[in-house]
Amino acid sequence: RDVRIPSGTITQTSAVIVWSDTNATSWTVEYGPAGFTQGTGTVENASDTTVTLTGLNPMTLYDVYVTAHCSSTDQSLPSFKRTFVTECGVISTFPFTESFTGYATGSGSSIRHYPYCWAGGSNYSTSYPYFNSVDNNVAEYLYCYVQHDTLSGTKYTYVAMPAIDSSTLQMRDMMVSLRAKASSSSASYDQRLYIGVMTDPTNEATFTPVDTIDLSGHTNWVNIDELELSS
Repeated sequence: RDVRIPSGTITQTSAVIVWSDTNATSWTVEYGPAGFTQGTGTVENASDTTVTLTGLNPMTLYDVYVTAHCSSTDQSLPSFKRTFVTECGVISTFPFTESFTGYATGSGSSIRHYPYCWAGGSNYSTSYPYFNSVDNNVAEYLYCYVQHDTLSGTKYTYVAMPAIDSSTLQMRDMMVSLRAKASSSSASYDQRLYIGVMTDPTNEATFTPVDTIDLSGHTNWVNIDELELSS
């Protein structure tokens, strides 16, 4: 069974699933957040080879399987998993959490370098940022390169989360909590983490800093809790 999601049919809250099958007249479509265990997902019954999934969450990765029913007692094995991601939207539900887990690690050009619906870049290398593997009990995390010296100048990496719905939460009421560390104690590397806002997440020149976290000497993970963004 060739399960497809036709181009242009995915929105923030819905997706059209299409498959080919000439041997059955009814099907079961099971879907859920990426990685869900089959048998625990949401089920849709279909009498045609297409179904529209609704009530989905924006910026979310989903897995979907299709099972054919040839009779009341005979059904196929589920199809191969098909994965899709819903369209991006503004963040309007709080607290918002990103754990950076579930993504392939490494700096290769064929894998994602930051979460879905985030933006990012580096003036040092297109390899940065990237998801790194297990380190000091942190499942996965974003690795960013920052350097400043008189020979190479300033090298930086940035990541931008999706836009926040300002009608739901004003910046003066926001706080951010995170874990961070410096990967090296060398003075050649800038140990500062800048928190701020951007008017265009694809253009680092629009970044305005709000606060600075100095990670000098912190080569082990530290918790930064409830950092206020009211400046």
